[in-house]
Amino acid sequence: MKRYQNPEVFERLAMSYALGTLQGQARQRFERLLDHHFYLRAVTNAYQQQFSGLVELIPPVEPPARVWKRLEHELGLPAKRKAARAQKQPFWKLWQWPVTAFATLLLGFFLAPVINPPKAQVENYVAVLESDHQVPMAYVKVAHADMQLSVKVMDDMPVPEGMELVLWCVPKKEGMPLLRMGTIASNDGMQMPIDKATWKDMDHIEKLAISAEPMDHPDAKEPMGEVMYTGPLQVLALND
Repeated sequence: MKRYQNPEVFERLAMSYALGTLQGQARQRFERLLDHHFYLRAVTNAYQQQFSGLVELIPPVEPPARVWKRLEHELGLPAKRKAARAQKQPFWKLWQWPVTAFATLLLGFFLAPVINPPKAQVENYVAVLESDHQVPMAYVKVAHADMQLSVKVMDDMPVPEGMELVLWCVPKKEGMPLLRMGTIASNDGMQMPIDKATWKDMDHIEKLAISAEPMDHPDAKEPMGEVMYTGPLQVLALND
């Protein structure tokens, strides 16, 4: 598993998975890893959202004739009966839908649950915190099951002398106060319990940040030192 903790490895795998180019046993193996490692899911989810807009650029493809024949058979509309009815009632030609419109209707029917998914229940909040050079440095998970906030450090994060690393929650709404979550060990990360109020607050958080703060100001309400790593907070949910 250590090789999958290397950003150069899992970044490429997550990108290939999101693009659909990761196939066969490699894809199955990566999916098993996704079930057990939240930071892999976070990176993969980020790439999937990034690539989602590319779908609109894909030109439409008309399904093969055998697909339409099977649909006509399943819908009780054999091609011969359609042709006979069209000959008896030629005015239907004025209203006959083009193939692409019929396909759109069918796709809309079968994909309705996907386009309008059922209400989801938040399972975890996750974030990938990166440096200014877009290098993943830490992965944060806020889990509802055990009401824990955990930080996994992917690489040693240097801390100036007399300073400590502090995790912050940045609200979506401008003017709202930042939440100081706790101190992070530069090489071990952090794990801390949260209460119900803090869990509810996560719904109003836009991103997380790690800054270097002076040790003699443990009660500071906002960063006094340099903000070193940031990343958007994302939702991992279960459908009801």
